[in-house]
Amino acid sequence: MKTTTLLLSIALAFKTTYSRAVDNNFYGIKNHLNVREVDDPFEIVENDKFIYRFHCSEEKKVCDGFKNDLDFAFNKISNTFEIYQPISFEVFVDDMTLKYGLGETLAAVMDTNFISLRASNNNSLAPYLYPQALVKQLKLNKEIEYKKNDFILVINNCNSLPQYKSNEVRSIMTHEILHGLGFISIALIGIVTNNDEVKSEDKNGEILFNENEQYTILPHVVPSYSKKLMEITDEKEYSSEILNTQIKTFTPFSVFDKYLVSTKTGERVLKDIQFFYREANEKCFPKDGSPLLLKVASDKYLSNCFKHLTPDTQEIITRITKDYFFDIETLGIETISGEIVTLQTMFGKYIPGSSVSHMNNPLYSEYYKKIKENGKNSESVKEMLDPDTKSFKIENILKYYDENYILYFSDEVDFTVEQMLEKFPNNQKYPLIGDGIVKIMKTIGWTEKGKKRNNKIHYVDETLRLPNSKGYEYLYKRKYELSKKNKIT
Repeated sequence: MKTTTLLLSIALAFKTTYSRAVDNNFYGIKNHLNVREVDDPFEIVENDKFIYRFHCSEEKKVCDGFKNDLDFAFNKISNTFEIYQPISFEVFVDDMTLKYGLGETLAAVMDTNFISLRASNNNSLAPYLYPQALVKQLKLNKEIEYKKNDFILVINNCNSLPQYKSNEVRSIMTHEILHGLGFISIALIGIVTNNDEVKSEDKNGEILFNENEQYTILPHVVPSYSKKLMEITDEKEYSSEILNTQIKTFTPFSVFDKYLVSTKTGERVLKDIQFFYREANEKCFPKDGSPLLLKVASDKYLSNCFKHLTPDTQEIITRITKDYFFDIETLGIETISGEIVTLQTMFGKYIPGSSVSHMNNPLYSEYYKKIKENGKNSESVKEMLDPDTKSFKIENILKYYDENYILYFSDEVDFTVEQMLEKFPNNQKYPLIGDGIVKIMKTIGWTEKGKKRNNKIHYVDETLRLPNSKGYEYLYKRKYELSKKNKIT
C-alpha cells in the first residue's frame, strides 16, 4: 500500500477547552456575519454558526468572491441542520495544483479531527469515530478538550487549471463541508498479493477487481508528526523525520461506517468486525514494545501482520470486500427511519475517497448496468455518451439525476447552483441538499432544522485519545516551502 493514503494526519497544536456542547456560547459570537481584518496572511470570519480563519493568496476581490461562496454554502447547511455550537475550521485558497500536488482537485476537506465515542458507558460496546464538528452538537457524559479546527477546507484558485476558471464553486464547497460534518467512510480497501505486499491502489488511484486477488479492509492508521518538521530547513532531513514518524494506533470505524448495510439484505456489513482495530493494534505493533515507525510499516510488514489476524477476521474482511465494494448499488446507509439510502459503489473497481463516501448517482448506475449486460463497447453504452466529449449526454443527466446530486462523486456538467435547482428534482424543503442526504446526516447524529434536539447522551471513549490532525500544514505546505527554498521543482 502507499502507506500515506491510509494516514489520519496528526500533529501537535494548541487546544481550547470548551464546556459540553449543549451549553456553550462559543467566543460570544454575534448573530450577524462579521469579517474582521487581522494580521496577514489571514482574516477571521465568524457568525453564530461558523467561525473560520481565511487564508487567501489572491487579490481582495477574488477572495471576497470565495467568501461569498462560502457564506452561501453555510446558509444552505445551517438552514438544513441545527448547529448549536459553531463549526470551527480554516480555509486556504491557493494554487493547489502547482504548489501542493493536488491535481485537478477544485476543493477538498482535509485534516478532519475525530473523537471516539460510545453509545453507552458499557465498555463492551464498540466505539466509533465522530467528526469533531458533530461531537460539538451532541450531549456528552463529560466535558472534553476540543481541537482548534474541526477540519481544513482547501480551495484551488485554478491558476494552473484555467479550464475551471468559470466553474461553479458554491456547490463544491457545500459538498466538501458535508464531508467534514461526517458524510465520510474511513473503511479502506487494499489487496493482499502473493509476494507479501499490500497495495491500496494502482497507478490511476483505483483498485480494479480481479477474481484471483485477495482483498482486505485496512484499519485506519494514526501517526503523530513531530513539530520539529516545521523547524527543519533541509529537505533531506525533513524526509528522514517524516519516515521516523511514529504510528500511534489503528482506529475504530467512523459512525458513518457503523450504519453501512447490504442493500439486498439490510444486514449491517461491519457488525462482526467492530473491534477490528483492537486486533490490528495487537498484531501489527512490535512485540518488544518499541514504536512502529512509518518507515517500518511497509507494504510487506502490514501484509504479514494481517496474515496473523484470526481466521474468522480474515474470512470476514475478505468476503465483505468482494461482496460489497466492487459492484453497483450494493451498499447503503440504514437510516433512523428504517429506510436504506444507497451509496456510490462502482462496477469492477474501487476508488479510494469516492467509493462509499458519496450518494449513489442513478445515471452512473444505469451506465454500469449496461456495461455489465452488454459490454463497454456496446451500442447501448455508446448511446449514453456524447460522441465528441465522451461525457454523458445532457438528456441523460436530466433524466437520471435525483435530489441528492450535491453529493455525487463526480459532476458531468458545469451547471450553476441556480441551474441545478431549476433543472433537477430536489427536496423542496431544503433546496440543494437532498432528502436522502438529510436522512443519513440525521442517522449519524445531526438534528434536522426545526426538529426537537435528541437528548441521548454519548460517552467519551477514554481508551483512545487522538492527536491533532495537521497533515496539510506539516506535509503539503511544509514540503512546498522546503522545495521552494531549495529551488527544487
